[in-house]
Amino acid sequence: MIEIKQTHGARFAALLLLVLLVGSMLPTVAAQDQSAIQLDSARADRLDINSDGETDRVRVVYLVNTSSHWSEIAVEVIAATDSMTLTFWDNLSINRTAPHLGQTDIEAWEDTDYNIKLRLWDNISGMLIEERDFGSFEMEARLTPPTFRLLLVGAKTIYTDEPCEIRRGFSDLIGERYDSMGVVSLQGTPWLVSDSWDDAINCSTWPAGTHYLRAHYRNRLGFSASEELIFTIWNHPPPLFNLNVSGQHGSVGEACSIVIEPLGGTALPIMGIEWEVVGSDQKIPEVTLVDCTLWSPGLHKIRVTLTSPEGRETLQGYNLIRMPPAADASAAAFNASGSEETWPTRSAGASFEAEPFFGPNPWLAAGTVLLVGSIVALLAGVLVGSMLSREREEEYYLDEGLVPDSEGLPSYSDPSGIHWRQHADGNVDWFDMETGNWIPYSE
Repeated sequence: MIEIKQTHGARFAALLLLVLLVGSMLPTVAAQDQSAIQLDSARADRLDINSDGETDRVRVVYLVNTSSHWSEIAVEVIAATDSMTLTFWDNLSINRTAPHLGQTDIEAWEDTDYNIKLRLWDNISGMLIEERDFGSFEMEARLTPPTFRLLLVGAKTIYTDEPCEIRRGFSDLIGERYDSMGVVSLQGTPWLVSDSWDDAINCSTWPAGTHYLRAHYRNRLGFSASEELIFTIWNHPPPLFNLNVSGQHGSVGEACSIVIEPLGGTALPIMGIEWEVVGSDQKIPEVTLVDCTLWSPGLHKIRVTLTSPEGRETLQGYNLIRMPPAADASAAAFNASGSEETWPTRSAGASFEAEPFFGPNPWLAAGTVLLVGSIVALLAGVLVGSMLSREREEEYYLDEGLVPDSEGLPSYSDPSGIHWRQHADGNVDWFDMETGNWIPYSE
């Protein structure tokens, strides 16, 4: 038993010694791997891509190597301006038999100075192996900032359900070049639209009204662009038309027609047409011309309603008068006219001569005029006398305290307020206030 314990203890000690030895060797191996990675050469070249005499691109070229059997490295190129810093990475695995020659192109996104640096990293330990500063490079922008547009395609005045399309134009050269595309947000559409900028937006089904579209884009580098589009979709106007009527006051059998004449771009083929003759049972189909040659004599109240495909309605009315047929009219005209008892009286027109009220006898007419004149004169006299009497009453009795004219005779007023006057023969009169006259007194 003791020997067994001693044997197991010896084995445990040997294992512990081995672990300690391996642990002490690891930092040495890492240090050797780091020192094995080398930046053999690196440079930054100015380029003029558009041949305008100005630098618009800087190309950083580098050669990295390792003396190790295998290394994981990363090359970082940094381009910095006063407003923005962009970093470009090249991650790779190399060995001592295959060094890596790489390059990174930096294209200008604004007209300014760019400070260019390169860093070499050990990807296993995360330690920085070497850094190169290439200095400052003045460049003119070759990449344009993001842009897009909203283009409305349609008539100058767009009505509901008419062709309407919004085309979207988009460009982000900076985002594409540096793999930093962003997202576009579109607001103001009444319905959901496709996110694909390759598809046009169909706005022919949008409701009437003014639409405010706002679009905004921002890529991952911070470059942004905005666009607005404001347009109006109108409700279709109601149909516009006139009624062209010929045959007004014409006789039955003579030419007569009612024609619908469209106005303002109203298209009759797509309109609903409804005819109505008030008080009549006749049915008129949806036509634009009606023949009223054989309509019966009298007044015909005509109503015509046009309805657009959008449900807008317009009503026009016309009162058509047709006269009884002439004596030489056709049988069809007389048949259409019905019984003569129902015909309206035809006017004599310019040939009409009025018959005297008292007949054709001039002496009878003169006597009647004289008699009527006398009666009128008598009535006028009575009316004038009444008016004069009323004026005298107003003249003599304007107030209860007024003393009437006694015409030079002695007068007095008794305690009851009645005025008296005495004649030379002793007779007396009293004054009637209501009539304004002196009345002889008798016992």
